Amino acid sequence: TFDESSLTPDIVLQKIQSAYMAGLKRCYKQYLNKDASARGKVTLSLTVNETGKTVQGKAKGFADEVDQCITGLMAGWRFPVPKDKDGEATEASFAITLQLVPD
Repeated sequence: TFDESSLTPDIVLQKIQSAYMAGLKRCYKQYLNKDASARGKVTLSLTVNETGKTVQGKAKGFADEVDQCITGLMAGWRFPVPKDKDGEATEASFAITLQLVPD
């Protein structure tokens, strides 16, 4: 699910993988110390506002503490400014599911 804007789910996923994946893995690895066999999916729901800042970021679907750790990180995430079809800055919302497995 995403809003029509210049910021596509692919761009968002690329940015997460290139810039923010290390933080996600850190949250996950801390949890692996407690449960070495933990694996599964986490869904990231986020809205990128007119300045490219992440608002209403939320991770869910994995263990509570991993979800909370990732949610905390998302508050600092930035993306390219989403623009509507007229080239005006707009908001765009995304839901992206990632698979968490040990390296």
